[in-house]
Amino acid sequence: MNKKVLSLIVLFAILMTTLCGCDGKSSSAVSQDNATGTNQTEQTLPDPANVHTVISTPTPEPEPTPEPTPSVEVEWQTLTYQWEDNNGYQFEATIKISPWINTKNTDYVTAAWNEVGSGKTLPSDDSKSWGNAPSSDDYYRPVDNATDVYYCIGNVTIKNLTTGWDITASAPVKSNPLWFSACQPETNPAYYKQHPNTFDYLKSSTISKVFYGDGEKRNSTWACLTPQYTSNKWGPVPFVFAHFDSKAPANPDGKYISEITDTYFCVNTNNNWIWDKEMSELSTLKLSIVE
Repeated sequence: MNKKVLSLIVLFAILMTTLCGCDGKSSSAVSQDNATGTNQTEQTLPDPANVHTVISTPTPEPEPTPEPTPSVEVEWQTLTYQWEDNNGYQFEATIKISPWINTKNTDYVTAAWNEVGSGKTLPSDDSKSWGNAPSSDDYYRPVDNATDVYYCIGNVTIKNLTTGWDITASAPVKSNPLWFSACQPETNPAYYKQHPNTFDYLKSSTISKVFYGDGEKRNSTWACLTPQYTSNKWGPVPFVFAHFDSKAPANPDGKYISEITDTYFCVNTNNNWIWDKEMSELSTLKLSIVE
């Protein structure tokens, strides 16, 4: 073989060997780099010391706003009455009295009783609470079938005005009773001709309850207080008058509404029934109605 040709073959073999070794080294290096992840994108983890945990607190539901308590201004009237008893003691009664209030108007009834009830329990407006007026009452009104009940609410305070004669627990006084009621006036035509400016008779279809020291009192159509005075002031003593009415298509305003609209609050301090007095001799107030 030509010597020059042999030299070319050897040089070619060396060149091929060198090229193969470079390619293998590059491939191995890439594989190693991939294995170590140096060609992957680096991710920096947060330092735990610098991490602040945020706790999410739920927003509390707002509490419902309570309904405002109805503000009711009661249309009070005041009646002041003075008298002298059989023993010469002079007294003055101050009576605070509401209009007739339809018990369906609970806000008004509650406001009135809260002001004068002295912590007593207001009677319910059903027949079991009141009972029926005696059947002998000419103006008896059935309460079992009543569709509407009207309350007249008030209290009584009595003071001793006798100069130099104080009433104490060691020197108590029992005086004339105080009679009062919510009444409707009537007139006898023959009597009225002689007394044109007064009513000669009073009627009442109300039922009363009075609350004081020794408990609850109920009368058919009037209230009678006979307190045992142990100081110069007695009371205030709460009371309630009830009038029962029946409303129906034939009487949409009430069967007995005329009696309620023509009612006077009347006071007497003698030892006889209030009906025995002419109306002009009594202390009276005209009562209105709150439906």
